[in-house]
Amino acid sequence: MNWFFHNPVADMPGPLFLCFYALVLTGAYWLGRWRLWDRDKTDELPSLRIPSVPDAYTTAYLADGSAGLRDTVLTSLILREYLEVESELGGGLRIRAKVGHPEARHLHPVEKRVFDFCAGGVAWPGSPRALNPALHASDCAPLEAVLVQMQALRPLEQSRREAKALLLPSWCLFWVGPYKMGVALMKGHTNVVFLVLLCMVGSAALKSLSNSWRRTRFGDRMLGEMRTTFRSFLNRLEVLLAEGSPLIPTLVALYGRSILRISEHPSLRNLAFQGQFRSGFVSGEVGGGCGSVGGGGG
Repeated sequence: MNWFFHNPVADMPGPLFLCFYALVLTGAYWLGRWRLWDRDKTDELPSLRIPSVPDAYTTAYLADGSAGLRDTVLTSLILREYLEVESELGGGLRIRAKVGHPEARHLHPVEKRVFDFCAGGVAWPGSPRALNPALHASDCAPLEAVLVQMQALRPLEQSRREAKALLLPSWCLFWVGPYKMGVALMKGHTNVVFLVLLCMVGSAALKSLSNSWRRTRFGDRMLGEMRTTFRSFLNRLEVLLAEGSPLIPTLVALYGRSILRISEHPSLRNLAFQGQFRSGFVSGEVGGGCGSVGGGGG
């Protein structure tokens, strides 16, 4: 126990430790970033022509993996009156099949999976993975294949190997900082505000790094160009929402479902305000939801 309280890290004065910790986090971040991007030569690929109405589901999967795909599919099904998000008498919200909805057997396979899962009623919001069991690896495989072929995504096995680059910054963030904070508090030092802030900054930096472990440089550039191209549509979003424009799912795929908060459509508005879950890049989960492959939204 004596070693726990007395070692080079525990005995380091607070201001000196903050400088040391900031240097360690910065170095670990750039080392991880270099490792992830070192073998990526896709930045040399020419830009693709952006269609006037891109495929919303491929775009969503590139932008935010299974979470983005789920949000985009739900938006599309609500717009086309397959699903609705209703308030319950005891409070809370529930997604269920809309009475008199169109025939579901003509739906896209991913849409059919989500519709069948939600048709009987699903509490909303649930946990971040509440709806992910509706999407299986086989549902995401066609989208994954298209994006890998375009070199917008790294193959999953390659990404898993390169994700080891995140181990060092993760260890520095989640062990060194909290350990020093715990020792300081046990010694009666309560002025740990700057250390907490530094941990928060480190968490944000690590999240930005982890969000890009599947997307290639070309994929990042393509997504950025699409967001730039379609940003002008946000200026007339209210009109597009009122018209039920088929472009709405694409905008949700690019900018997240929070843009729906201004909608006059009750179900879309409920979908926007309740729990903004973004799963980002995590390892593939065959059997529990599709492998999340997207990065953070804009």
